[in-house]
Amino acid sequence: MSKWQAEKVADSDKTSADTEPALYEEMSRLFTAAKAAQLYPKDTGANIEYLRASTTAHELLARFPDSKHAAEAFFIAGSAYDVIGDPILWPSHERYFEACVRRAPHSRIAVRCYERFEQSVYIGYSGSGGTFIPEDMQKRMSELKRIAEPIDTRNASPQPETQS
Repeated sequence: MSKWQAEKVADSDKTSADTEPALYEEMSRLFTAAKAAQLYPKDTGANIEYLRASTTAHELLARFPDSKHAAEAFFIAGSAYDVIGDPILWPSHERYFEACVRRAPHSRIAVRCYERFEQSVYIGYSGSGGTFIPEDMQKRMSELKRIAEPIDTRNASPQPETQS
């Protein structure tokens, strides 16, 4: 909190991020700071930083819904809510990861979002009795995986080795 207050004083002469590139830069900076503040993946000590990053992601999505950075904004919001882990917000991170995949199909960011989605599903449906993922969720996972996969690797067949 004190870092944020000091930052606000230092930035008081600057105007707020009011352009798409400025919002993207601010969102990325805040997300990087949040990740750096964590000691381990689910460390809640960086919740303020994650909330600030997600707020900026939401602002970018609200003001520039067709932004080329929209998928990354969904990824950052999903990542933030995953770390925060509040039961009220619990399924929202998966929704953001899904929106990311659908916004930028067959891209690197879609693959990252799908991986986070899949990880969350496995964690959510695992317990002392093992892992049981309901059929409807399995279908949803298959669909998202297909959408996320880069096109050049989806139907690629192994090439025969050539002899020299």
